[in-house]
Formats: sequence, structure tokens, C-alpha cells
Amino acid sequence: MLFHTVPRKFEGDTLEPRTFVTADRGIDEGHYIFATGNQQLSACYAIPNGHKHFSDMLDDGAMLLMIQAKTMAMDTALDATMFTVPREVFTPFPGKDDQHVCAYEIQRSEMAVHRRIENFDDMMTMGLQIFVPAEQPKTDQDWDKLSPSAGQNCLKFLKQLHDEGQVRWLNAERGINPHPHVAQAFGLSMQEPTQQAKATPAARVSK
Repeated sequence: MLFHTVPRKFEGDTLEPRTFVTADRGIDEGHYIFATGNQQLSACYAIPNGHKHFSDMLDDGAMLLMIQAKTMAMDTALDATMFTVPREVFTPFPGKDDQHVCAYEIQRSEMAVHRRIENFDDMMTMGLQIFVPAEQPKTDQDWDKLSPSAGQNCLKFLKQLHDEGQVRWLNAERGINPHPHVAQAFGLSMQEPTQQAKATPAARVSK
């Protein structure tokens, strides 16, 4: 099963290829629809472009997502829908694990609503680990300080920022599916066991 998330109210009868890909990515140059079998990766696209800072994936498929501080204003105003789309019209995207592309329109009748995403809590309930800067950076140089370098371990980088008070971990603050590997890396103890991507708010963490 493949998933595609539309970060706005879906209107119309077709899902159109809109993401432009150049030929140096290993496929024909053109516009494509992207889909993935990882629901958390798909859910990252509930937040519109320009509001995400970076993301990374843990070994078990859980997503680490850093958003912009100004994006907190969208917390209860998301209007995204995750759809299931027909796998047979997609092909694997070269060099990207569990990402697939389609160069053709998909009819609405071929899609099914999988879930609505209306706020960050919905995303965290799915298991996403969401981080936000303590303050909105004002310059590109400030953003660079909140960006991992190429090849740097994002979890270790986020721990450093968290220890310095530069980022907030929303899952821990709200007690919604804080990932045990993240809690361990951050030196936080789980007050009760949690299970990744449960459908209900789970454990809280403490120092």
C-alpha cells in the first residue's frame, strides 16, 4: 500500500503530477506524483513547503521532523488528507528507500482517504517525532546553526540542540508517543512503556 498526503483541502477529480524532477536523479525529467509506503514519511507533507526545516528517519522507520518556530501557528490549522494510491501506477524512485513516483494523473476514484491530519497531535499520534526551535531564527546564519552538516547523525545533533535549550521536543512536552530511542539518546527516562505509533497518547518522559 502506498500513501500520498495532500497538505490542503483536496478539490477536483484528479491528482496531478506537480513535483519537478531533473534527469540527473536517474529518471526522465518532468513532473511527478510522489508516494511512499511509510505513513510517517507521507505525513511529513501535511506541513506545506517552506515550513519544514529538515527531516530524518530512524532505523525503525520513525521520522524526526524539525519545523520552523513560526509553524507553531499552524498547529491546529492543518487541513491535510492522507490518501492511499494504486501501487501499480508507481515506480521506485532511484536512490530513495520506499519512495515511488508516477508521471500520470490519478483519478480521484482510484484514491481512498486513509486519514485526516488536522494538527501536530495527529502527526505525533502516528509516531512522528516533532522538534521546533525555541525561538524563530532571524538570519540564514542562525538557521545554519540549527542544520546538521552532511553525514552528521541527526539524532545526536538534535540532542546537542536540546541540551543547549535551542529546540523543543513536542512529543515529550505533550506526552504523545515519545520515541524510546530518542528519549534514551536525550538522557530522559520513560515513566511508562510506550509503543511506536499507537493510536492513543502514550508515555510521558522525565529527566
